[in-house]
Amino acid sequence: MNGKQKQSYKYDKHKQRLFIIPARITSNVNNDILVIDRIYDDDDGRVVVLDREGQVKWTYQGNPQVNSGDKLFNPTDIVITSVGHVIVSDVNNHALHVLSGEGDVLTCKVMEDQGIIFPMSLDIDTKGQLWVGCHSGDDQRKDAKLHVIKMSF
Repeated sequence: MNGKQKQSYKYDKHKQRLFIIPARITSNVNNDILVIDRIYDDDDGRVVVLDREGQVKWTYQGNPQVNSGDKLFNPTDIVITSVGHVIVSDVNNHALHVLSGEGDVLTCKVMEDQGIIFPMSLDIDTKGQLWVGCHSGDDQRKDAKLHVIKMSF
């Protein structure tokens, strides 16, 4: 790398700002750019997906079955499965949102009943298992956890 900037994404085709606080970035097999964008308040966010030309393909702002009233969509991490599905952790709602590569909701599961609370970080290992890093919910507590989930879609 020579350190030269290759591309910059700031505004959409309508001259509207694309992001407020881009917190996580990844890409998929189509070379789309997926960004978790924090909305001013720490408890609100969205997923913005751009093509390589910087045009917005789709956005996701949560599922009304999970994110309604004061239960704002609070994404903290994002991963792409081997088949192109998008998994997003929703920390304050103890949920995992699974989307198609086109942004359609495939499932949205509150994981609290399985002991998975405050999912903060995600990764998929070489065996295709989903790793979920969970916050303890209290900065004073020391009982954060990692969970391994076998996925089947």
